[in-house]
Amino acid sequence: MNKIIKTIVLAVSAFAAAACAADKITESPIQVSTNDFSKVSQTMAEGSGYITMNNGLAVSEVGFCWSTEPAPEVAEGLCAVLDEPVDRGAFSVGITGLKPATQYYGRSYVKAGGQIYYGNVISFITKALPTDGWCVIDATKDISVTTASAVMQIADDGNNEILEYGICYNTEGDPTLDDNVVKAPAGGAGFTAKLSDLQQGTTYYVRPYFITSRGVVYGESRTFETLNFILSKEILPGFHTAYMFGEVYMDVGSPTTERGFVWGKEENPTLESEGHIVSGKSGNLVGSYWNLIGGLEKGTVYHARSYAVNESGVFYGTDMEFTTLTGDILPGFTLDQMKLVEAGTFEMGNPNTDNEISPLPGKETGWEPVHTVTLTKDYYLSCYHVTNEQLVTFFNIYQGYWGTHGNRSWESPGIYICNTNGGSWSFTYSGTHPNIKYVARSAYARHAAQNVTWFGAYKFMEWLSAELGVTCRLATEAEWEYAARGGKYSHGYKYSGSDDYTEVAVIAKTNAPVGTKAPNELGLYDMSGNNFDYCLDNFDQNLYKNSVGTVSVDTLVPRVVQGPKVIRGGSYKHLNYSAVYTRGRCSNEQDAGAHSGFRILMESLPDESKL
Repeated sequence: MNKIIKTIVLAVSAFAAAACAADKITESPIQVSTNDFSKVSQTMAEGSGYITMNNGLAVSEVGFCWSTEPAPEVAEGLCAVLDEPVDRGAFSVGITGLKPATQYYGRSYVKAGGQIYYGNVISFITKALPTDGWCVIDATKDISVTTASAVMQIADDGNNEILEYGICYNTEGDPTLDDNVVKAPAGGAGFTAKLSDLQQGTTYYVRPYFITSRGVVYGESRTFETLNFILSKEILPGFHTAYMFGEVYMDVGSPTTERGFVWGKEENPTLESEGHIVSGKSGNLVGSYWNLIGGLEKGTVYHARSYAVNESGVFYGTDMEFTTLTGDILPGFTLDQMKLVEAGTFEMGNPNTDNEISPLPGKETGWEPVHTVTLTKDYYLSCYHVTNEQLVTFFNIYQGYWGTHGNRSWESPGIYICNTNGGSWSFTYSGTHPNIKYVARSAYARHAAQNVTWFGAYKFMEWLSAELGVTCRLATEAEWEYAARGGKYSHGYKYSGSDDYTEVAVIAKTNAPVGTKAPNELGLYDMSGNNFDYCLDNFDQNLYKNSVGTVSVDTLVPRVVQGPKVIRGGSYKHLNYSAVYTRGRCSNEQDAGAHSGFRILMESLPDESKL
């Protein structure tokens, strides 16, 4: 048994030895590696390699071969050869004649002893040919009177090295590096250029650029316009009028010495055009301002703009087009409703003041003593109160421009013009500025207007004066009482037109359409009830007492802003104020009483064609 095993082992050993002798591996006498291909451009690259082993062979050639196929061969002829071959160590060779944007496979090689020894294969891609590239202005922003910003970026550098980039600008178009230039900081591909020392109200052209070894590349021009330091802001047209609003944004170069508005029928009116109005010539003129202009034609297209003056000349805001309204300025109104009140002298006050309690201020006697008043000028007083439909015509033009507070429209610094809800028998409103729409409530268009403040009535008269071209205003307290008594035709009645208030005064749960009771001696209605009448005077409780024993001429207590104002005539709920001599007051200019209205006084009559 042991002999058999030994024989088998010997046989196996002999077989294995024979097999090893037949498969013996012969190591290459030269080993070379491909390290890298660097400095790759559109047509060139540099190959680097290393001869790691040489068993004493004489090297005849060292280099690189390449191809667009994965296994390049020297036989293909695309080779670069080292000038002086090396036996061992690192070597590098420049490669030329490549095609742009092409993937290549390359490897090192060594020729020795009639054999070629190759290194490993490495692929690389040549760069594309350079192009001009392109750049853009993304935005112009932060535009003011004298400054602006332009945002640019290089969208494509065209495979070029960027030597410089930035923004150029001018006022003629297609700016170049010969014009104004703002250079970007080194590096990056975009930035925001700050443009300064610009001219107000001027169109500028701004253009991006960058520079390479190939030259200058420009992007497309973009425009912007600097603000004027004088701004045209808004126009609210009436029939023969317009409310104009402007702003001096800032002083530029020198202080503003004048500001105002110009207008005409042609575009871009100037101070030499059809009309202009000065809104200020002294003090600090920076800020918002407005004017009400008149003398326009109905239903006509106009152009207007603001202007300002400084040492450099006259500057204009943007041209704004508007069209005046058509129709009736005062619906339901005719000139024969204006009753002449001839000048005269009368005894003003309550002959029974020492016995009758005054409604104001503490319900005491003695506050309205009789005193003599002379009115030196004739005037015209409307026989009716201003109606709801007439009042909303004004509100729709005036627009409560200065904003709203709660349900009231008001002008800074907080003077209401009306209760915009109007009450259940007055008017309503909808919309927002500049398209607020006031509408007289159904069936109450001809009712005496109420829920308007003294200030709203005051502004109504200012507007109507401009519309008609004559002075329209509230009556003074003396003018009102003289007219309520019947003027030079007075019969001495306690109430306006009668000693029986039921004949002349509306006393009810609500006010009534105008003119439902009998008129007084001058043809004036509702002077003893329906609505109170606002008067022009500031309220002075001691005025009558201080006037006893003198002759007061054209008495008027001047306006104190936000001070209490005189109301006269009683209302549909206030019979105790209805006597021709009884005084009342509203607490301030923004008190929009549900019982207060007003009527129109004209110092002269307008041309009927104006209506």
